[in-house]
Amino acid sequence: PQPEEDFYGQDAQYAPCNPHSYTKLDGNGNALPDDAIEWVMVRDNVTGLIWEVKTDDGSVHDKDNEYTWQDAQDIFITTLNLQKFGGHSDWRLPTVKELSTLLDSSIPFGPTIKTVFFPNTQSSYHWTSTTYAKDPIFAWFVRFYNGEVIFWEKSASFYVRAVRGGECGSFGNFVDNGDGTVSVPQKAA
Repeated sequence: PQPEEDFYGQDAQYAPCNPHSYTKLDGNGNALPDDAIEWVMVRDNVTGLIWEVKTDDGSVHDKDNEYTWQDAQDIFITTLNLQKFGGHSDWRLPTVKELSTLLDSSIPFGPTIKTVFFPNTQSSYHWTSTTYAKDPIFAWFVRFYNGEVIFWEKSASFYVRAVRGGECGSFGNFVDNGDGTVSVPQKAA
């Protein structure tokens, strides 16, 4: 809409201030070109988080593997860390806020994620590390079919995607611009 027209100036009229930006990484964490045909991790250039890429090969990274919430941590994450996947042993389940950053609202139905960087993503439910505060038998998950974020019993089996790096969205990441605005500094690529 134009100025003076109904709905002018609403949020949907503006582009996101931090659009998705990703870098494909090899098994040693080295950056690859966007058109690389093989990669094992992805760096989110906005949050600085490093994400596991799913495969279709029957390995621990296979897109079809499902876990209960506890097994996701005790079996899946422990395996990645023991194997030093990508040369690191600090892999973990993402928080609900972190996993939600992968959702792409420009894609109406699943998987609602940039599959050029995250192939083999199931459109279904993916666990987060975040326990539902009202009742600890539940935890939050993200559904990549439609971007739904909801909680369910931890005994259910869902998909998982590992992450490493500092937690995104902490208050220490904001910068006061001195002009009445606050921004998030861009992470070094």
